[in-house]
Amino acid sequence: MWGDITGTLSNQVDLQTALDGKSATSHSHTKADVGLGSVDNTSDAAKPVSTATQAGLDGKAPTSHTHAEGDITGLVSDLAAKEVAANKNAASGYAGLSAASKLTGSQQTYGTAVDTACQGNDTRLSDARVPTTHAATHVTGGSDVIASAVAAGNAGLMTGADKTKLDGVAVGAEVNVNADWNAVSGDAQILNKPSTFAPAAHAASHKSGGSDVVLLDELGAPTDVTILNASTTAHGLLRKLTGSVLNFLRADGNFTSVYQQVADEGTVLAQQPTINFIGAGVSVADNPGASRTDVTIPGGGGGGISLGLALASARGCNFQ
Repeated sequence: MWGDITGTLSNQVDLQTALDGKSATSHSHTKADVGLGSVDNTSDAAKPVSTATQAGLDGKAPTSHTHAEGDITGLVSDLAAKEVAANKNAASGYAGLSAASKLTGSQQTYGTAVDTACQGNDTRLSDARVPTTHAATHVTGGSDVIASAVAAGNAGLMTGADKTKLDGVAVGAEVNVNADWNAVSGDAQILNKPSTFAPAAHAASHKSGGSDVVLLDELGAPTDVTILNASTTAHGLLRKLTGSVLNFLRADGNFTSVYQQVADEGTVLAQQPTINFIGAGVSVADNPGASRTDVTIPGGGGGGISLGLALASARGCNFQ
C-alpha cells in the first residue's frame, strides 16, 4: 500500500520497480506457460480410449445382440415345465378362460356321476331335493342339534322334561279353567265334592283375643234364638227388647216396669215414664247416699193422701 503519490513516476522508485516486473498490457503465452503442454485440439471422436477402458469395453456385448437358450441360466428347465400354447383347449392340454377369466361351459363335464359338475339349473340344487337320512344329527349328541324351545322366546324342540309333563296332561284338558261349584260336566266340574261340611272346633277363634273375633256390630240380623242369651251362670247376648220405655232389664235377665202400677182411689192409671207429685207442701229430694229419692207429703186434717204404689226399681222412692 502506498500513500498519496506525488511528483513524477521517476521519483517513485518502489513503484517503478514493481511495474518493471509486470508484462505489457498486450502480450501472449504458450501452452507450456500455463501448464497445458500436452493439450491439442483433437475432437472427442478422434481421441483414442485408454487401454483399461478398451479392456472393459471388450468384455461387454453389443447393444443389439441375441442369446441362445443355454446362455440364460435355468431358462431351459423353466420352459420345460410350462404348457405349450398349442395345447390350449386341446386334448390332454389345458382349458382356456373366457374374456371374464372364467371357464366356459364347453370346458366342463356335466352329469351326476363322480368327477362331473352340476349345472345351476340342476334340480338337485332346488328345495325339492330329498335329503339323505340325517335325523340323528339333530338330536342330543348329534352334530347339528336343534335347540330346545325357549319360553316366550325362540321356537325349537321340547325338552325331555316338557314331554313328560305333556304326557301327564289329560286328553281334552284346557288351560287355566276355573272350577265351578255348580258345573255338572266339563273341565270346570268339581268331582267328589262333599254335600255337607263339618267345621272343626274353632269357637276360641271367635272369642276376644282369638284369630277371627266376631264383632257384635258386624253380626247379621237377629233372630228369636234364645240359646245365646246371657244367664246368671254364663255370659251371652242381650235378650230381645220389649220396646217399652218404661221397662228395664233386671239382673235375673227379665225386663220389668219401673213401677208396677199407679191407681187413683183404686182406679189404675196408665203407666207413664214420669211420676209427678203436686200439692201444697209436697217436696221431692235426691238422696244419693241411700240410693233413693225422698218424697215428703204432709198429712191433712181432713184426711191423708192415699197412694197405691208398688215400685220395682234399682233405685227406690221413699215416701215420708
